[in-house]
Amino acid sequence: MSMPLSHRILRRAALASTIALLPGAVSAQARYESPDGPVEVMGLRTWTLPMLRDSIRHYVPGQELHDAACQVTLREKLGFADAQVMYYSGMTGDGKRHLLIKLVEPAARSRVQWNPAILDRGASLRPGNAELLLPITDSTGGVHIRRVAFWLQFAVEERAAAVARMPEAMRAEARADADRLSAFQRARATESHRRMALEALSGDAFWGNRYAAATVLANFGAHDSTWLALVHALRDPNEGVRGAALGVLGSLPPRSIDWRPAIDDLRALLGGTNVSGIGPLMRVLVKTRIAPELAAPLLQDNADWVLEHLRVAAPMVAGDARALLRQLNGGADLGSSPEAWSEWASRLSLPQPR
Repeated sequence: MSMPLSHRILRRAALASTIALLPGAVSAQARYESPDGPVEVMGLRTWTLPMLRDSIRHYVPGQELHDAACQVTLREKLGFADAQVMYYSGMTGDGKRHLLIKLVEPAARSRVQWNPAILDRGASLRPGNAELLLPITDSTGGVHIRRVAFWLQFAVEERAAAVARMPEAMRAEARADADRLSAFQRARATESHRRMALEALSGDAFWGNRYAAATVLANFGAHDSTWLALVHALRDPNEGVRGAALGVLGSLPPRSIDWRPAIDDLRALLGGTNVSGIGPLMRVLVKTRIAPELAAPLLQDNADWVLEHLRVAAPMVAGDARALLRQLNGGADLGSSPEAWSEWASRLSLPQPR
């Protein structure tokens, strides 16, 4: 008699929870072909691809791993510490939609290190931030932050051209959102606004105020403190704040940054905290010319998540990881082989105190 599916899933999960994770282990990429194109899964250590697909079908009958809604199922039903589903369409020339899923397994939850939540039961939206957030708040209190987040990837002077490229039916609302954000940012460009934004981003108990603070910091890319604060916000417990920080970081003009004060944040992020942010973060570190001297502090016994990106066939992913590793290796390129870079990372060591 065959074992019921639910029993097989629970048995596999129990077995997985007993398997120790090997420090520095890099899992093999899990791949399969969906009707729409190739699917890759990163982060599998104790789970297998068949186990993952069986579990999705069990908890949401009719759903497949390659369905758009599987990110919610992975996080809320299967208990993955973090999950991201990314689609790549029209970027490979094969006419297929490439899907990449990044996971942190339940047993590896310690990889995900969000900043502590700030508790204040009286926290509320600051009056000055209402002009940014209330127009995108619906009657149920839901805030449609994507209407702002989309425009954070563009500098203020680039937004009009971006609106013009959109389908005509979308332009009116898009222009209103872009103009509202631009006006909000332009009105907050003084030194006092910079200090208030830094304070709010790190210490305000209401996520909406931290979100607004991240948008204001787009005015202050000339200050290292801006970059450091936004990277710290990539560990914010609120996903919207993390997205705002990521968007602003990507829009800031490139310049050299001294990343030494952010070692703890960067180590956590490169090690598996905020799986949706690591690709853009790697690009930020390259464009700000992170010092090779930080290779050991960041990657010693902490390189496996970055190295795993080298195995990915989806567009840009392996290239972003290779560019960061090359920068941290003083410009020397060891090629596309994960094994070569793994051997390099294994030799990293911190200077011994005298």
